[in-house]
Amino acid sequence: MKQAVIVSILLLAVAASAMGQNPVADWSDIATLDFKNATVTTTGRTFAFQDGTAYNSDTPGNEKSDWEATIEKDTTVSPAPGVKTRFLLIADSHLTGTGAWLYLMGFRCEPLNSHSPTGHFLKVFEMKALSLSVERLDDNRVVVSIHPFSGKPTTKHFAYKWDRGTGKFRLERTWITKH
Repeated sequence: MKQAVIVSILLLAVAASAMGQNPVADWSDIATLDFKNATVTTTGRTFAFQDGTAYNSDTPGNEKSDWEATIEKDTTVSPAPGVKTRFLLIADSHLTGTGAWLYLMGFRCEPLNSHSPTGHFLKVFEMKALSLSVERLDDNRVVVSIHPFSGKPTTKHFAYKWDRGTGKFRLERTWITKH
């Protein structure tokens, strides 16, 4: 999955370069990537965003779109000194049915080496749910919640913290609240 994100972003750069555009002002800074016009791959779905919107079909080869995805929130945090992480909250709405999936994804830049001016981007966080809520998203923590039990008054919460060893966010704890 990490390779798919890297390939998608590199293909974006090559295509933009061929058209005389530069989608990233500085390849070492995740904050400069134009996600509104990038291809982002998640578990089970690829979003080819154009002006912040992507369309997908349930049937491969079908020209009619069944799903419309939009970037609802775009936030940059610094979980460690010298580390920027960019989070996207993507709403994927079912146009030909009911419901929507929400994806929260985090990316960071990983320089190739000190002699190379270019780098690559890594996915460092991903969560998908029908009823995903972002409760906290800052330099210290990511806290999200879902309502996993239809018809039951409970909410499941997940707290993630930056792990310097892996360079990703790791699950710190979970808990359930009743309403």
